[in-house]
Amino acid sequence: SVLSSLFGALNDSGSLGSVGDIVQNLISTDNLEIKDIAGTWEYSAPAVSFKSEKKKKKAGGAAAATSLESKLSAYYKYANIQSLKLEIKEDSTFTMKFKRTTLKGDITKDEEGNFYFNYKVAGRINIGTIQTYLTKSGNTLDVTYDVSKLIKLIEKVGTYTGNSTVKGISSLLNEYDGVTAGFKMKKVETSTSKK
Repeated sequence: SVLSSLFGALNDSGSLGSVGDIVQNLISTDNLEIKDIAGTWEYSAPAVSFKSEKKKKKAGGAAAATSLESKLSAYYKYANIQSLKLEIKEDSTFTMKFKRTTLKGDITKDEEGNFYFNYKVAGRINIGTIQTYLTKSGNTLDVTYDVSKLIKLIEKVGTYTGNSTVKGISSLLNEYDGVTAGFKMKKVETSTSKK
């Protein structure tokens, strides 16, 4: 499916939509646990957050977030990232499936509450551990990274899929300092979660 543009932040009811929600939220300080994020998640849109209020103001706030989300949406579509599925299990393991490759690994959490995803291609080839910022609201989970780390992850996935789009994403993301970017995920209702 074609990803919708995020420029229309105002919905029919007059309340702010996803862009407003994202821009209002700085990196979450919620004390999430693995059990809080366990489940199956599907990509729904790019996610952008600011690391601090100062960076948010310097970056131009809503305009910068909307611009980056719109640009990422086009790249993500071309790179088939809209097919992304993420399954997180309560034993701290995860599977991240893209159209042409699967990453597996485990999640650790340090004493300060920071999450780290240890990525392996097909569960065998270690491609690194990346600090991951998680913000959960209802059935939505934002999975974001420092832009340099997102570039690293996308480049690694591109190496194994042969997708050349990653160079465009890398040059785009290099323009943004103090911003984290990644994926907005929607929870998938399964037969066991409905019980």
